[in-house]
Amino acid sequence: MTTSDDLRVLAPVSLKPKMDRIAHAVQGSASRDGYRVSRRTALGLGGLALLIAGCGANGGGSSTATPKPSSLAGKPIENDLLIYNFSEYLDPKTLEAFRREHAGTQVTETYYSSSDEMEAKIKAGGGNYDVIVPGQNSIASLGQGGFLYELDHSLIPNMANLQPQWRDLAYDKGNKYSVVKNWGYVGFYYRNDLIDAKPATFMDFLEGLPAAAAKGRTNMLEGTTTIIGDTMIAMGMDPDSTNPDDYQKAVDLLTPLATSIKTLDASTYRADTVNGKIVYGQGWSGDLAQIAAGRNDVTVVTPAGQCERFADNWAIPATAPHPVAAHAWINSLLDPQVCLQEMAYSNYATANAKTWALPEAKPFSDNPIVNLPPKTVDAYTFILSPSPQVLNLRQQAYEKFRATR
Repeated sequence: MTTSDDLRVLAPVSLKPKMDRIAHAVQGSASRDGYRVSRRTALGLGGLALLIAGCGANGGGSSTATPKPSSLAGKPIENDLLIYNFSEYLDPKTLEAFRREHAGTQVTETYYSSSDEMEAKIKAGGGNYDVIVPGQNSIASLGQGGFLYELDHSLIPNMANLQPQWRDLAYDKGNKYSVVKNWGYVGFYYRNDLIDAKPATFMDFLEGLPAAAAKGRTNMLEGTTTIIGDTMIAMGMDPDSTNPDDYQKAVDLLTPLATSIKTLDASTYRADTVNGKIVYGQGWSGDLAQIAAGRNDVTVVTPAGQCERFADNWAIPATAPHPVAAHAWINSLLDPQVCLQEMAYSNYATANAKTWALPEAKPFSDNPIVNLPPKTVDAYTFILSPSPQVLNLRQQAYEKFRATR
């Protein structure tokens, strides 16, 4: 006789995502209380809980649930904390300060190269990570799929420091799963000693590519969102559209421009621009601030009108083995001085209102590349990637574009 951790249930295939969420939720809850349970046990316990909830304590009817007390309140911080982050997106001094403050906790940081890599690993249940840094377009998928821990706000009092415009965002109402780490936008730049035009909008940038290509290397950020999504925004379309015709319109606009985009690069473009190798390019705001600081002959443009904005967030995987330490980390990273240090390290804006009020923040608050007026930022567009259908449509459009180069 063989044994297996699989629980065989006769049910429609359409219920598999819901059952996966139940398993992850139960495993996450058990992990937070110091237990490990198999998927088989998790599904059994989850099903029993749903049955009891459906029957009701009095045999039927509805009742008002009382708020669940914090399961972490009063628990000591654990001895380990594993952070999964982009490389060069956390000041080493921040890590050292947390280690000093929590001397009994061993803090380790490991890295991923893309949000897709991180999201795939979390959904596969690997890593035993305590803290991750998903973008806004990953929060809904991870949260609704049962892969994120519901934050205990009582353990994050520094959440009160967030600016109102960066709380309760559409992709995570009530900050159920996430807290903004840093935010930014996608802009562009050009060599003002070589390029005669003065593009102001992202559509101006796209239309200026052929003339710029005659002067030197042009570059756009490699990726489906930055090419297809940002082009759709420039055209006044929803970048998360479910209409295939919208994606084809973006491809039709990009096709005659494809040969004028000399390179597609998102990793070395900043250094290449500072070294004089790129004359016209698209970039993320943190990189744009560093490019502007490195060259007087480069004009950086914060786009007028529509463009993409983004937010990177602190979040905790549902199966995090050290949730108390994870909450302590997030709370520490919302300290005004820590947020200032992080902004200085990355050049991406902070969502911390108290940080902007610090005298030392003046170089950043006076920098028009980093600190934008709220009405400007609010007019920019989040790309949320809400469904596999949207992801597939965007990927297909991107492949069509790549085929024309």
